[in-house]
Amino acid sequence: MEIQQKMESMNRYQRLSASNILAPIMQRIKAGAFEISPDHKIHLDGSILPERPWLTHMVDLERKCGKWHEVYFRYYSIIPEGCRNCWKIVFKPETVTELFQLRDLQRTMDISSKCGIETRGFTGNRGGYAGFWYVPLNAGLKGAREMHAFVDAKIQARFGRESKRVVRLKRGCTEMENYTLKMLNVGSNKWDEIAIRMNMNEKEQLLDTIFVDPIVIESVPTMCEINTEQLFIDFAFEYGDLSYLEHTGGIPHMPPLVFYEDSNHKHQDFKSTWRNNGPNIDRLDNAEDELLGTGGPIIQAIP
Repeated sequence: MEIQQKMESMNRYQRLSASNILAPIMQRIKAGAFEISPDHKIHLDGSILPERPWLTHMVDLERKCGKWHEVYFRYYSIIPEGCRNCWKIVFKPETVTELFQLRDLQRTMDISSKCGIETRGFTGNRGGYAGFWYVPLNAGLKGAREMHAFVDAKIQARFGRESKRVVRLKRGCTEMENYTLKMLNVGSNKWDEIAIRMNMNEKEQLLDTIFVDPIVIESVPTMCEINTEQLFIDFAFEYGDLSYLEHTGGIPHMPPLVFYEDSNHKHQDFKSTWRNNGPNIDRLDNAEDELLGTGGPIIQAIP
């Protein structure tokens, strides 16, 4: 009723703007990313990206991240109901070797999870690694904390030998909380309040009449997993994580360079062959002979 009253109080242009689903995605439609099908729906792409930065274990079929995050949040600034019920546990390995160890650990756990490399600059962890465990959407904070305690114990047993490792429990995606903090001045603890105030549930219901869920990919082809694991090692090299050598048989991706600041190379073996109008520093080696006349006349070139 409240939505109906608000719509009736608007002028025609305001009503059209409030209900225009196409305007926010028009550029994507023109680019061919979205296509309106003959059934008056927009079917979302469910294809597999070959260069994925994550390796997934036990996909949660209830989570529709391809629609909730990549469409509803990105183009319509909605925090979907599913995302407001999304709790995830986060651990950050320190090296690519720990990342592979984490991958092995996640495979032993009966929990939807993923791990991989952090390429997003806004996280403040680009160049690092991360692992996530996804709590069932119907668990609430109570169930999330119980799962956090279980995962935390596993992490400490595997990685906390010298000191306790940090394992976090967070709500929804970082992009979403960044947005609400910057634009609405509220954290994820206030999402339910702003969802009511901004009619997010009603907007989501409207979008659900248009956007068809992408096909949920339950498993990734082995060829993609192989590519991603190799990407992990290349990423470690690029960001200076020398533990990558543990996975290359000690063979560096790039041979050591030659440095000269305190090497045993002789000056006369590397005299400059460059000539210009300025002084030649290499002449210091035989400057005394030239001043005494034994080195021949000094001729200044005229340009």
